[in-house]
Amino acid sequence: MERGCRDPQLTGPVFLAFLLALLPPGKLLLSMDRTTWERGEAPLNLLVLGVVLHGYTVPLVWTALDHDGNSGTVRRIQLVSRLLKALPAGRWKGLVADREFIGGE
Repeated sequence: MERGCRDPQLTGPVFLAFLLALLPPGKLLLSMDRTTWERGEAPLNLLVLGVVLHGYTVPLVWTALDHDGNSGTVRRIQLVSRLLKALPAGRWKGLVADREFIGGE
């Protein structure tokens, strides 16, 4: 599994296409969150957009933030736009997120 994930052919778009093919038909509930993972000594601050299935969120697209703390509106819009290219809005039941993601845009 680890070797497969390190394969340079397994790009983000290929990984996303694979996951989208496994999703159930119909409308999907999406979730956005920011999380920090530890990789060695350096923390990895990620903004993640995923699909909620059976009470769990499966990450679909993400971006590493180059700073601690919350993401900005522009980064969130970019992440949503990436997913919209692969998963049209007509399949979205809704998008849930924490209150840290407030903003008119």
